[in-house]
Amino acid sequence: EQLRRLTTVVPQSSTKFSEVRDSGYSSAIRRLSGIPIVIISGNHSWPKQQVKGSVFSVLSQFPGIHAVHNETYQLLRFDGISVHAIPHCASQEKLEAELSKVTRDPNADYNVAILHASIPYIATNFYVEPSQISVNPDNLLELEMDYIALGHSHCAKVVQENACYCGSTERFSFIESDEQKKFLEVDLAKPSPPFIPPSPPASPRIRGE
Repeated sequence: EQLRRLTTVVPQSSTKFSEVRDSGYSSAIRRLSGIPIVIISGNHSWPKQQVKGSVFSVLSQFPGIHAVHNETYQLLRFDGISVHAIPHCASQEKLEAELSKVTRDPNADYNVAILHASIPYIATNFYVEPSQISVNPDNLLELEMDYIALGHSHCAKVVQENACYCGSTERFSFIESDEQKKFLEVDLAKPSPPFIPPSPPASPRIRGE
């Protein structure tokens, strides 16, 4: 429901509360206009049985939601921004092969890469997961992106000036019980995006994986 609220195009001329309400908004002030959403699969959303398919194929049916999975790199273009999406891959060789396809789009104002992988020698994880795939940090520099959004680590971490793990917004184990969770707000026109902490819950919410 929340994804639909972001991606639904509500006419700016709409002034009737009923029209806004039917589009999923509680008031005319909260109107949004077709915000595109890009989601890549991670190792936790990797189907245990490939024959059953992926839940990401369902997300792809919704207008405005671009769900990238199946170990396949995709280039998505949005009004001056080119998004290079690399989902979780089942092997190191496959990840490196998909990364080799990434080329900076010279026609875009900004190039952004979205990548799900761990990085060796950088303390982004408290433990090693059997299904995680790693990427060499030197490969991130070679991508020549304006920003690289990294997924996999539950802990917020700046990897390099233009690459960050935003971490998870919820605590997924007792190891994370004392960690202040964050989200990341990025202005592509400015370097070194700041971490912005959300409002903390009244008490830590712990959920086991």
